[in-house]
Amino acid sequence: MLADVDAHSLDHHDRALGEFQEVLQIDPNNAAALRGVGYAYLQRQDWDHARQYFQQAAGRSSRDPRVHYYNALLINRSGEGQKSDEVKKELEIAISLDPKLADAYSLLGYAQAFSGEPEKGLTTMKKAVELSPRNENYQFNLASIYMANLKVDEAIAVLHDLSLSANPAVASHANSSLVQAEDFKAQVKSFRPQIVSQSKSVSAAPDARSVPEQTGEADAAVDATPVPNTPVRFIKGKIAAVDCTAAPQAMLSVMSGGRSLKLNIHDTKHVVLIGADEFSCDWKNKNVALNYHEGSNGEGDVVSLEVQ
Repeated sequence: MLADVDAHSLDHHDRALGEFQEVLQIDPNNAAALRGVGYAYLQRQDWDHARQYFQQAAGRSSRDPRVHYYNALLINRSGEGQKSDEVKKELEIAISLDPKLADAYSLLGYAQAFSGEPEKGLTTMKKAVELSPRNENYQFNLASIYMANLKVDEAIAVLHDLSLSANPAVASHANSSLVQAEDFKAQVKSFRPQIVSQSKSVSAAPDARSVPEQTGEADAAVDATPVPNTPVRFIKGKIAAVDCTAAPQAMLSVMSGGRSLKLNIHDTKHVVLIGADEFSCDWKNKNVALNYHEGSNGEGDVVSLEVQ
């Protein structure tokens, strides 16, 4: 029990590992100690040793909810995020064993939201917040998933509350994200139907790109760039490379769920960013979440980009 307390204290991680190992010297089959050593290695990003001890712990106590939760966390953190089905399966087992395990709901909500189930992810994340309403990390995740569902007003409300946090780092992060969310809302509201001829106009799906102001004439010239009328999709992935040779445009190569996507940003100075002050052409191996209009051949147009 003492080792477990130390394992969750930032200043005592190393001491916790030694304490767990002392327990295993006395009782090599102690499932809680095996789980604890695995968690200590997980914190050190020693994925191989963490996996080894979690497997041993599961073999001794397959009904330990935290073993399943930690194993899901290991898969998620070790760059095996494409195994989202495995992550979700482990978390669902953890929740079935302990329906009040808020950490499992939070990670499951995120996994669902960024693997094509944003509505389900929102419901699950709300449950995590319900179980632990003072956990500000859960609230940030909830705001992100509201954005994934294009529920911008709800995201703004959560971020506004976080901006009043007594923790300066939390308040600063929330204020930055709040500005970006409000900017995204304003740009979507300002979008107008594109006039395609002097006699016809068509309405278009909301898009984050800004358009020139109308001159007041019904048949005035407007931005002739076709606006995607495909639904906005949301993904979590990793930027493999950024091509800015056609600045101010940029082409992102994004890996998500084992596939590669080419996502175009029409203007890097005006794209909606969350979690970063400005766009960088040097981003590489950067974890991101994106709203985008899906095109053909694995390509698309970025609506908003959250750096994680």
